[in-house]
Amino acid sequence: MNFDIFRKIPIFEELTDNEINSILDIAKRATFEKGEVIFKEGEPGDGFYILIKGNVRITTEIEDAGEELLAELKGNVHFGEINIVDGKPRSADAIAENDAICLFFPRNDFLKLIATNKDLEIKICHGFMKEFATRLRATDQKVKDIIKILKSKS
Repeated sequence: MNFDIFRKIPIFEELTDNEINSILDIAKRATFEKGEVIFKEGEPGDGFYILIKGNVRITTEIEDAGEELLAELKGNVHFGEINIVDGKPRSADAIAENDAICLFFPRNDFLKLIATNKDLEIKICHGFMKEFATRLRATDQKVKDIIKILKSKS
């Protein structure tokens, strides 16, 4: 297994080879055809994915505005992981833009694994925090841009 690929994924970048192996032991391969829905907003969050090959669109439906693109993902990124932290339903849709190969990490198996290894848990949590901070900064910038547009129209 090429661990360098997994170290490029923020939540895994601090892990040892053995820690990556233990996480891969719980992974399930999932393939999706172009246009196939991976998960829908509102569904129970049962785990997260790593996109190995292909592209995935993350979208949400906005009342009176239609579908809004939140992100376009390309290989070696994780998605759908917020439910690992909060256990709540999916906050968006994920759709394969073309044939896609993912690794799926079931929530319960993942939580059991990190509960048995505190070093692993700390590293994973640190990776999640860094990724969430990056996404929050991007969202902050989008909000600023929207406010700027709205103020220029008033």
